[in-house]
This record gives sequence, C-alpha cells and structure tokens, in this order.
Amino acid sequence: MGNDFAVAYFGVLAALAMIQPLPLTRRALAVGGAAVMAAAVYAIANTTGGLRDWFPLVIIPVAYYLSGVFFVRPSRSVEDWLMSWDHRLLGDPGRAFVTWPAWTLTTLDVLYLGTLLTVPAGLWALWLAGEMQQADRYWTIVMGSLLICYGGTAIIHTRPPRTLEGTHERAERRMQRIASGVVRNFSIGANTIPSGHVAAPLAVGLALLNPLPTIGGLFLLLAIFITLACITGRYHYIIDCALGAIVAVAIWIVQR
Repeated sequence: MGNDFAVAYFGVLAALAMIQPLPLTRRALAVGGAAVMAAAVYAIANTTGGLRDWFPLVIIPVAYYLSGVFFVRPSRSVEDWLMSWDHRLLGDPGRAFVTWPAWTLTTLDVLYLGTLLTVPAGLWALWLAGEMQQADRYWTIVMGSLLICYGGTAIIHTRPPRTLEGTHERAERRMQRIASGVVRNFSIGANTIPSGHVAAPLAVGLALLNPLPTIGGLFLLLAIFITLACITGRYHYIIDCALGAIVAVAIWIVQR
C-alpha cells in the first residue's frame, strides 16, 4: 500500500504541473521526474527482498524536492492566517523563546536537524529485530504520512515563519546559525504544510508500536521534542505542526 501511495503521489504531481502556472523548465522537471519515479516505484514494487524494502528511502527525498518545484510565489493571505494563530498562542513568536536556556535550545535544534534520520532509523530497528515482514506496514504509515505532507506543500505555498519575522537571536546562537544554514542550503526553501518534521517521527513511532512497543514509545517521545523544536526555532507554524500530527495519526488509524 505504501507503493500505491507513492504512485498516486507522483501522478498527482504530474497532473498539478500541467495545470498550475509554472515556468516551462519547472513544468518539465515536475512531469519528467514524477513519470520516472512512478515507473521506478511500480517496477520495484513487483520485486522482493532488500531493494523493495529500502527503496522508499529514495522515494521520500525525491518526493520532497519535487514538491518544491511548485513554489513560485507565496500565498501571503495564508501566511498571515498561519502567523495570526502563532501570535494568538505565543504572543510575540520571535521573542517567545529568547530567554530559554542555551542547552535546551541547542538540544532542540540538534533534534530538528536529525528529524528525517528517524525514518531510516525506524526501518533499521525492524531489521535488527528480525521484523522486516512488517516493512510494508511501516512504509504505508510513514511514507503515506510524508507524501500527504509534501502533496500539501505542492499546493499551499508559504514560507517558514522565521523568514517572515526575522527571528530574534536566542540565548544559544551557534546552533541556530548551523540549523539555519542547513535549512537554507538543503531544503526547498518553502514551508511544508502539514509539517513533515512532525509527521515523520510520529508516524515512525506509531508504525513501531505493535512490533517493537518500547522503541515505538521512544520515537513517540522524540516526536514531542521535535515538534517543540519546530516551534521554538520558528521553522514551522503551530498549525503546520498540528496538521502534521493529525495526518500521521489518521494514516495509522486507517491502516489499522
């Protein structure tokens, strides 16, 4: 079922590229990339063994970067709405966490940077435990959740809150600069909505609860701290985070 999610995702991207007002080069990249990935997923889905189990680790980053092709200009009305909720809940979001201890902010930024490592880590845990028969179920929950987040990003075009508010320097500055540099140089430069950073560790934890309850519980705890990191670092709006959690839980419930 995880592979069905992937084929459907790339099919939707190709269709969106044909109807959205994109520059020609971006349209060609979106349609061509989606077609190649859909064909690869379909071919590998009909195989058995390690390649089939681990290939989603290729699908996920490609899906993420292709969603960024659609970001031409931000939707300012949506950004204003998202930011208004942050102001309601945090006051001045840019200053809300300035006085937090340096070690707390450092830890949260490290967790934020390592978020997507949770996805291969969860599969590695299954492999070490001899539970790779659970791989299809794992990818249905994890990849399904992330592809919904990336699909939303291809449609709803917003910038991260820290970009809009010029986030104030916090008590810990070095890790903030590192995290900001990584986001600037290796991300698509757009805000994922729903938040993939929240959905990923939560989906991993939920997927592991049945075969590996203790490890699944640890990932769920990690998901809480990563969600906090998304907010304190101003990488995501609060609503992004809430939607990411809802997506992961909904996919888990439907899969069950």
